[in-house]
This record gives sequence, C-alpha cells and structure tokens, in this order.
Amino acid sequence: MRPTKSTIGITGGRGTLGKIAATQLTRNGYDIDLFTGDIRNTSDLDQWIKGSAMDALLHFAAIVPTQEVADQPDLAFAVNAEGTKKLLQTLCQHKKNIWFFYASSSHVYASKSIPIKETDAIEPMNMYGKTKLAGEQFLINGAQDFWGTICIGRIFSFYHDTQAQSFLYPAIKKRLDQHNPQDRFELYGAKNARDFLNAEEVIERIIKLMENSAEGVVNIGSGKARTIESFVKEVFNYPDLNIKNMSPEDESVLVADISKYKQLTHEGIDA
Repeated sequence: MRPTKSTIGITGGRGTLGKIAATQLTRNGYDIDLFTGDIRNTSDLDQWIKGSAMDALLHFAAIVPTQEVADQPDLAFAVNAEGTKKLLQTLCQHKKNIWFFYASSSHVYASKSIPIKETDAIEPMNMYGKTKLAGEQFLINGAQDFWGTICIGRIFSFYHDTQAQSFLYPAIKKRLDQHNPQDRFELYGAKNARDFLNAEEVIERIIKLMENSAEGVVNIGSGKARTIESFVKEVFNYPDLNIKNMSPEDESVLVADISKYKQLTHEGIDA
C-alpha cells in the first residue's frame, strides 16, 4: 500500500541530508519532487510550488558550515532565514495544505549540563545558530497564514561520509588516515559532549515525524552524550588513540532531551 503522503518536496537536495532523504523516501514508496532553483529567488519558488503536487515538504536548503557562515553572514542569512521566509510565503500564496518540515539546529541552544528540552534557553552559539533561529521565527510568525502543519526539527550533531571536509567526521577521518599511531593526536574540544547520530538515523526520525504529522518544535537526536574524544575512538574503531585535548578549558555540552520526539512518534528509540 502506498504511503498516505505520496509526494514529498525537498529543498537542499544536493546536501547530505537532502540526498539521503530522497533515497530513503524513494525506497519507502514515496515520489520525490526536488527543488533545483535558488531558495532566494521568489520566481523559482513560485514556479516549483505552483506546479507541484507535493503532500509534504522537507526544507534542508541552507549554508551550514559554521566557518562559511561566519565568513559570509549576509549570504547565510539570505539563504537560511530569508529563503525560509520566502518559501513559506509562496506556500501560503498557493494555499498549499501540506506538512512542512524545517531543518533547524541544536546551535540555537545554550550549552547545558543535562539534556536540553525544546523549552530551554535559546542562546545561539554562533552565526549559523542565529540564522537558523531567524528562520524558525519567520515560520512561527507566518504560521497563521499557512494552510498546513509546520514542524521545526532542531537537529543535533550528525555525521556521514558524504559531508564536506570542513565537518568534524570527514576532517577527523582525513587526519587519521595520515596519522602516525606513535604520535599524540591533537584534538580541540575533545572533552566537549555532543549528541551524535548518523545522517541516515536523522532522516529516519524525520520520516517518522512526517508519518505522524508532528507539529511544533522537536529535538532530533539520540538523547545520549558522547565526548568528541570518545566519538572519535568509537566511530573510527581506534580505542587506543592517544588524544591530547587542545582546549581543556572548553567543555560545553549539547545533548537532546528526546521525550517529545518519542511522544510525537508514539515509540521509543534504541539509539
């Protein structure tokens, strides 16, 4: 039997999450409608949305690498925040009654020693977090004119082979390939704790949210803390790696409380 929501629109289809979403959704029996235009261009958005029979929309289009965002804040805001606003406005104009998922980030939160709830303090840690929070605010402010349902997913740390070299996983992988096992491995923020999921697991959770027509802000993560040091040793199967923490004073924690996710999807998680 075909899924209830049969056609899924995707922005950011060239990125890691967008590509994986398209693959998994197709495998699950959905049809995919990829946006190939410029998210900042109202004409591109109008042409796509007007001609699409999408039942749901996964909005991943964004400038993500934190250094790239810091180097080009105006461009990042135009894409991540203003692009989201224009997308919602176009959906409203065409009275699309769909499920709309916005990929936000844990970077909107302040560090906290215990798992973070969706209602906890908002304090973006960098410019990327500020752009994603601005996108959230545009959606919340414009929701009254939207015919469908909005779900804002605050995605915690994820990793995948296909990420750009500026991300943690591929950067560490490249360094380990060139590393002499006799030397100490220098790692900044080694004791920082994060909530890591493989990108495929992130998409699985988003699909579950979609299939349950989830609404509102929800954390997407494992709910478990791992230091970056332990992540490197476990994921790369390098238990004896001699790591030197290059920033011992910096021990921030970003871990998701996923109780709301479990409630919305009506199931537990063995992550």
